[in-house]
Amino acid sequence: MKIILIDEKPDGMEELKEAVIGALPGARISPVEGQEAGLAGESPSMLIETDMDMHELAGRIRAGGMKLRPEKEAEKKNRVSIRTFGIFDVFIDGIPLDFYYSKSKELMAFLVDRRGKACSAHEIARNLWQEDEEAGTHLSYVSRLKKDMLAAFAEKGCADIFIKSGRELALDPLKVDCDYYDWLRGSFKPDREGLKSYMQQYSWAEVTAAWISAAGQSAEA
Repeated sequence: MKIILIDEKPDGMEELKEAVIGALPGARISPVEGQEAGLAGESPSMLIETDMDMHELAGRIRAGGMKLRPEKEAEKKNRVSIRTFGIFDVFIDGIPLDFYYSKSKELMAFLVDRRGKACSAHEIARNLWQEDEEAGTHLSYVSRLKKDMLAAFAEKGCADIFIKSGRELALDPLKVDCDYYDWLRGSFKPDREGLKSYMQQYSWAEVTAAWISAAGQSAEA
């Protein structure tokens, strides 16, 4: 894994490197000082551009591969926006995106929940068919779901939000606007009931939903 580090303060770079190395041993680290440092030709697995507390940074990297940018920096609006609190939905330019299979939408939700982590067909099948003891028999269906989902985004010119690595697939969190990711950054603060509604139609999301609810209660304490 190749990681590009950007820190506006040169004296903070070593601390930033130590936090990332501690969270991701074996990663190739490329420090870049300043916002204007050229990244031409670079294709990192993760771009970390931050001034957050280093312990918090290390914990969030371990938690699931989310690509991070500083909260203070104005983010340009992406074409793809995602709603996770309440009924999950995906919008392109503000218009709900239709999928041929309803399960394709659930696949998209699963990739959103994984926050940039590459997922194999086996992992997808195990989660989308949790109640099925023979989830592995759905692998060919997973392949159809992937094609349907990718085609839906490609038709709208948004296929670049996905990262494909061999047979694994991931969502690029930097290329979508998502209320869950905003909540993780602290820029979206739903009320207590809103926090309890994370992807409420999907049983596999209950683990994340419980964590979000507990984190919200801790913040209120």
